[in-house]
Amino acid sequence: MHRTFCTVALAALVATLSLGFVSSASATIYYVDVNGSTPYQTITAGLAAAGLGDTVKVLPGEYAEPITLDQSKVLIGSGAWTNCWYGGTVITSGANPTVTINSGTMMWFTITSTGGTGVAVNNGRLTNCIITGCTGSGVYANGGTVTNCVSCKNAYDNYAINNAVSNTIYNCIAQTPGSGHNDYARAGGGGYAPVTYCCGQSWNYVQCDAGTHSVCSCTPNFTQACCDFHIGSDSPCWNAGAPGYPDPDGSPGDMGYFGGPYAPVFPEVTFIELVPQGSGGVLLRATGNAMW
Repeated sequence: MHRTFCTVALAALVATLSLGFVSSASATIYYVDVNGSTPYQTITAGLAAAGLGDTVKVLPGEYAEPITLDQSKVLIGSGAWTNCWYGGTVITSGANPTVTINSGTMMWFTITSTGGTGVAVNNGRLTNCIITGCTGSGVYANGGTVTNCVSCKNAYDNYAINNAVSNTIYNCIAQTPGSGHNDYARAGGGGYAPVTYCCGQSWNYVQCDAGTHSVCSCTPNFTQACCDFHIGSDSPCWNAGAPGYPDPDGSPGDMGYFGGPYAPVFPEVTFIELVPQGSGGVLLRATGNAMW
């Protein structure tokens, strides 16, 4: 896959151009901005306003709140936000967990918790998110699906999987769990953790034979370990995702945050025009190409 990266400061433009492939034509989009440019300043308020099938788009910033996604809605951030690049969306709290997913789809966030687990997935889908810096596990999978996430530098297991859950985690990357813990672990007992097409170095009860296609003893070769999660063709995670989940250009899907059909797509702005208005305002016109 070939990728072109750029940084765009126009949050509203990013929000508009990047939503087309996750929102149906009939869905309503509710915008959330912690800085006050929209009617909703918290994710919780945006989710409460949205109806079934709607999309809640969260503009860049840090949102200090635990949230629960418990209906069939799409919750989409403005990209991950780490110490290596800025302008995305981070959710943080002292709750255990910070995020609970019981239904719907969530993507394009950085998530952390100072009080325990980052994300508990009971149903629905968590995809293309970064979970890092949690004082508990990164992800606790009790059901649902976890795809193309990176869980890194959490105090306990990066991915903890309930005994009763099977085949729910794929195309994910884990790195640097807490001391004495594992990248992937089955919580509450023995047996194999249902992990396929994933990458990790430290594991417990993870099936790593050829039949599961997981990359064992895998170093993802991030641009910067546990900070800048881009990978290149030298990574064992490149073009190594599960069949049927290609990248947006149709090439075989990559593991990790920048891979798969829900890979974060942001525009490369090619033209900006400021048009003075008779009312004294200014009309902003911009065009761009979607790149990732």
